[in-house]
Amino acid sequence: MHRNWLGVIAVAFGFALANTAQGAIIFEINFSFSNFEIAVNSDPVPQDPVSGKLFFEADSIASEVTSVVGVDLEVDGKGYSVPEVAFDNGRYRGGQNESIIGGALFGADGMPFVGTDDFWIIWDRDSLQGLEFSYQNSTSSSRWVSSTVGAFSITQVTAIPEPSSLLYLIGSVCVWTLKRRYRRRTGIAVK
Repeated sequence: MHRNWLGVIAVAFGFALANTAQGAIIFEINFSFSNFEIAVNSDPVPQDPVSGKLFFEADSIASEVTSVVGVDLEVDGKGYSVPEVAFDNGRYRGGQNESIIGGALFGADGMPFVGTDDFWIIWDRDSLQGLEFSYQNSTSSSRWVSSTVGAFSITQVTAIPEPSSLLYLIGSVCVWTLKRRYRRRTGIAVK
């Protein structure tokens, strides 16, 4: 019986280590775009400049985005959250290795209808340079775009390990084992 529990603990510990050793790395895009121009229709630009932070996972700083994991962005009074954001990798402005993060409403690379809260940011993965930020809002029939980059940086974020689940598992097993030993020594029936 003792060997069976050691096997269960070893398997659980192995799964926990495997889940923390995945290859994806978290990166932060810190950006600011200004001098927005009207791209669709003629409403005046409501917010200029636009600044924010986006957090994504990739295998390396120049690799394709694999997921968006954080958003710190408010555009024209609309704050975005992770479920509202999508990503895509491809060619949008003529480059070979561009990535885009944008509103998930119509896909990261699609803003087909004005009158919705949506945005996108495009950057070149080879040069790590910001290329474009575009947005629209739900109160206007216009869309605005900027290629004027005030600030753009992509940096690796030191992941904060979350050992609580693993510690809870190990602590629970230790408590359970000590309880079982105590009951065996005192003659109390073990359930």
